[in-house]
Amino acid sequence: GNEHEQLKVAAESSSQLFSQLDLLKKLYATPNMPEGELANGIQQVRSGLKSIGIDVGEEVGAANLASSISGKMALLTRTAEGKNLMPGAMSDFEQKILRNLVPSLEQTAEGRVALIDIMQAMAKARMRFSEEANKMAIANRGILPPEWDARKVRLMKEEMARIAQLNSDIANRFKGAR
Repeated sequence: GNEHEQLKVAAESSSQLFSQLDLLKKLYATPNMPEGELANGIQQVRSGLKSIGIDVGEEVGAANLASSISGKMALLTRTAEGKNLMPGAMSDFEQKILRNLVPSLEQTAEGRVALIDIMQAMAKARMRFSEEANKMAIANRGILPPEWDARKVRLMKEEMARIAQLNSDIANRFKGAR
């Protein structure tokens, strides 16, 4: 019962994450979106210019929204699975580490898309585990049957193969090892 509940919670948070990642992917496709190490500085200048009435392009609002979403995702990373992974006040260094774990303006456009693809694949895997567990539990009066362990192993192998293929595709995008 406990495993089934944990899978349901993981699927719910994965579904929300998947939606946020989908929105980020669309926002980051905005033309002239700042990218790379200087992106935040560029965004601050553009936002400042917009504040005084200078038209700097639609990408300023999209970049602000993307930055907010990625900031929220970084904070959620700090408390992964309900456990505070970094107790106490966060240093600037720790904040930078967390921001590097999620798609953000500081990354290149290509890197952001690859990271989003990886994160979405992992979220899909968690949702699939929950979906399969729910099917088996429904067929067994609401509890996971003993066959769940064998099914879980098969799902794990299938998802690992799918993610391995994605990793290979991403490496090919960047001309990495094949």
